[in-house]
This record gives sequence, structure tokens and C-alpha cells, in this order.
Amino acid sequence: MEIPPDVEAKIAQKQQYAWDSGLIQGFIWYVNNVINPTRQASQRKVEVSIGDQTCIFSFEGYVSSDGEYSGTVRLFGETKQLLFELLLGGYTESSYPQWSTPWPSAQSAVTAFIEGAWVEEFLSHLSALKLDQKIKAEQACKTAGQKSVEDLKNRFGLP
Repeated sequence: MEIPPDVEAKIAQKQQYAWDSGLIQGFIWYVNNVINPTRQASQRKVEVSIGDQTCIFSFEGYVSSDGEYSGTVRLFGETKQLLFELLLGGYTESSYPQWSTPWPSAQSAVTAFIEGAWVEEFLSHLSALKLDQKIKAEQACKTAGQKSVEDLKNRFGLP
């Protein structure tokens, strides 16, 4: 099937926007931290509120023992319309850079993208999740540090 050049250009533009807006990076983070944090699931669906609608994130695939991803992540809107689809194949978690430059073929891994208010709402939701995760990690470190000090004091009989 030959894709007309104008259609191909519009698709490439949307794929580039998916990178530039942070959607690709956000979806990968979401898979790693919300959908499949244990890296054990081969199929998982998570319902999430984005703005005023309830969406479904779906991950189908696997993460191998050496951390290589293979699969597809999808976002469906309330009407079950596919809003976004990202193919994750042949990349390890560590091969995703810290999002300063696109990894090879990142944009072409986007195989569906219906723009809408959900994009900004998802990115806002993602920012809130990342902040919450950071706060919890800092609190856990602080608590662990306090326990270590208390443990040392106890071990040496200090008040």
C-alpha cells in the first residue's frame, strides 16, 4: 500500500508532536512505574482518570529478564476509542535516554494518535504522579535514615 505524501507528512508531524510534547516519554514512564512496575505482567489494563474522563491504559507484551521490552501500550478513551498506541520493541529500559534526544525511531513507534484535550490532561496527571513519587521516595529515605541513626544509637547504648 502506498501512502500519499501529504498523508505521510501529516502522520510524521503527529509522531513528532508525540515526541516533542513528551507523550512518548510519558507513556514509557507510565508503563515502568504504574502499569507494570514489577516487570512481571505480560498483559495488564489500568483504569485512570484523565481530566473528566476515565481512560484505560493497556500493556501487552513482556519485559525479558535482561530488561528488553517487547509489546504495545495503548490508551483508550471513555468510548473505547483508541487515542494513542506505542510499540515497544527491542529496547531495554536503560536504553531510553533521559529524554533530551529521541531514541532511534521513537516517533515511528507511535502507530495511533488522536489529538485532544487528553494530551495536556495526561501530561498534567503524569507530572502530579512523578511529584508524588518523588515526595514518597524522599520521605522513605528520611525515614530509613532516622531508623539507621536510632539503630546505631541502640547498638552503642547511646541515649
